[in-house]
Amino acid sequence: MLICRLLFFSLVLFLVSCNGRLNYEDFDINVNGGHRFITQIPIDVFLEELLKGYTDPDLRLIIKKCGDPNQVDARTFFSSIIIVSKESNYDLPRYFNRANPLLFKEGLSIEEIKIIMNEEYNRASETMLFQVNELLIKEELKHNISESENNQLVIEVQNEKDAERVREIINITANPLLYFYEPVALGEVLDSLVKMDNLITKDSSAYTDPLFLSPLFSGILELPFTTEFTLGSPISLVDKNSSIIGRSNLEDTAKVIKIINQCKTLLPWDIDWGWQTEYGLLQKKTGRFLLYFLRLPEEELQIKRRDIFSALLVNYKDGKDFGVQLVFEIEGRMKWYDLANRNIGKIIVIGIDGEIISAPVIEEGIGLQICEIRQCMTMDEASKLADQIIFSCAMPFPLCIFEEKDIPTSL
Repeated sequence: MLICRLLFFSLVLFLVSCNGRLNYEDFDINVNGGHRFITQIPIDVFLEELLKGYTDPDLRLIIKKCGDPNQVDARTFFSSIIIVSKESNYDLPRYFNRANPLLFKEGLSIEEIKIIMNEEYNRASETMLFQVNELLIKEELKHNISESENNQLVIEVQNEKDAERVREIINITANPLLYFYEPVALGEVLDSLVKMDNLITKDSSAYTDPLFLSPLFSGILELPFTTEFTLGSPISLVDKNSSIIGRSNLEDTAKVIKIINQCKTLLPWDIDWGWQTEYGLLQKKTGRFLLYFLRLPEEELQIKRRDIFSALLVNYKDGKDFGVQLVFEIEGRMKWYDLANRNIGKIIVIGIDGEIISAPVIEEGIGLQICEIRQCMTMDEASKLADQIIFSCAMPFPLCIFEEKDIPTSL
């Protein structure tokens, strides 16, 4: 026990003597020159996590008034939140307590809220310092890493090649991890789409019955149809139960999204959208893209980066096609089971960085236990996606580059 205590205090003294700096291999950047990155956890991402999404529109407005959250340091931004809250007579402590009752408590003053925000951001930065340092060591990069007074991480490397690798690692941590959406059926938004089309064509009498619509938006969005038989004759009707909203050619996808963005007030506020490559026979690309309208499940079922433990490569068709199988932590496994259980026979849309990468049908039994991203990928493509997920999962928060510059040698 005494030996353990001595080792512990020796480690503490060592860290103090290094002034909080962690090194893979010692070098003095001020003497030898090199490249310095000043990074930080994006403050908006941190607040989303701290306040469970800060759903209050008044708080969102206050945060927006405080400027770009990633162009100032955290302490300055938190001080701005306090000032704007006071000027707006906004009851910040009340919302904080409601948003995160496990961390906050009744009776807090607005100044105490500021202290808590700084303490939590400091704790998050310390965690990221050790995680990033461990990652850089695995990459065998000669580096120094330390935390500044403003809770920013300072990363120093000696050459441009190492600097480029650091940029790649930071970009990987910044990529949004997988989002798991429940698709919105066409029937829920069909009337809204018709209204959008009427606004674009400026002809409110263009369609009298939305069940027999031709392609919308001047023909660039083809709706899914189903065949029914009336008096023995086949009749094509818009498939209101379809999870696919429509199909478009590549050159038309940007036009469709521009129209939707212009008229998005006609849609429910909680709907997002995304495209997926369409595959035809023999899993060959058709050259068209599928439009989905998406909705995140309620907070308790949203799968976050901390819920995913790892990602494994899966081989299909004798080594020709590959996919990725997700391995969840215990809490993530429970979320996936509940989410999949209520969507048996339906699809769950999986997206990353604004792109839909998979829309698996949930099958009873195996679909409730595992989540596979089954897509026509080569081994290299699947490996790259798996690595991206694993890197992202290793980091509790993303990082952004606040400032970077070359340090010339003093010799």
